[in-house]
Amino acid sequence: MAEIAEKDDGATFKELGIDSMMGVEIVAAVERQYQIKIEDDDIASFDQQFEQKT
Repeated sequence: MAEIAEKDDGATFKELGIDSMMGVEIVAAVERQYQIKIEDDDIASFDQQFEQKT
């Protein structure tokens, strides 16, 4: 397992080192784990919401 450095809660996806492919994998894992569907429009707005906090 990769070691994860502590990051600020307001960190953007880019600052966390999350690229688009990793983002897709994260969303797919959340959908499987919680048996939900996250709409594409909602996914596209995630990073924008985090960017606005900084």
